[in-house]
Amino acid sequence: MYEIGQEEIDAVAKVINSRYLFRYGKQNGEVESMEKDICRRLGVKHFLAMSNGTAAIICGLIGMGIGPGDEVIIPAYTFAAVPSAVPHLF
Repeated sequence: MYEIGQEEIDAVAKVINSRYLFRYGKQNGEVESMEKDICRRLGVKHFLAMSNGTAAIICGLIGMGIGPGDEVIIPAYTFAAVPSAVPHLF
């Protein structure tokens, strides 16, 4: 079971008190700081935090250059977020 300690409570309070709950509108905010920390820990150049899986699928498809006129093949048995992401590209 996960335990939430004072360090986690303080981190959440810092974000709430900053009044910037999203990445937009503030440079060097907590999201950017977290992304840089994850890059360092994983040894990768880029990391982008997403709000959910659908957003991640959309960004991944856009990053691959998928767009109007492209065919996206989706398995018949999958989570609803997978096919629902495709129309956002057009």
